[in-house]
Amino acid sequence: MSCERFDFSESNDCSHASVGKDFLFNVLVSDGDGDVEDISNDTFELVIKDEVGGATLLTLSNTVTPNATGFYYNDAVNGDMDMVITDTDSITVGEGVWQYEWNRTDSNGLISLEGYGTFQFIDRRV
Repeated sequence: MSCERFDFSESNDCSHASVGKDFLFNVLVSDGDGDVEDISNDTFELVIKDEVGGATLLTLSNTVTPNATGFYYNDAVNGDMDMVITDTDSITVGEGVWQYEWNRTDSNGLISLEGYGTFQFIDRRV
């Protein structure tokens, strides 16, 4: 996966976040041929902003705690990780369609754009 546009939205396989609920999205990192990549020495960061170049609403980075906001490696050697946004952080971000950019830093310090697009947060609390 590299520099791909992906929109987290209700209309895209229900991949949106629900305000006040935990969000978990499993990611399998692979190369252009579909082979899984070892991400053991890599770090990831996803920044959600109110608009392109705007204010940062939330930053996700690597975490060693399952179910905490960030990227948790289930099996780094086989490129398997979870992207998590906790219920509390989803409330902080709030309802809207926000911009995001997702970067990867390898063991040599090379930063690459993994993905970008929009991230929809829907508030259905009653």
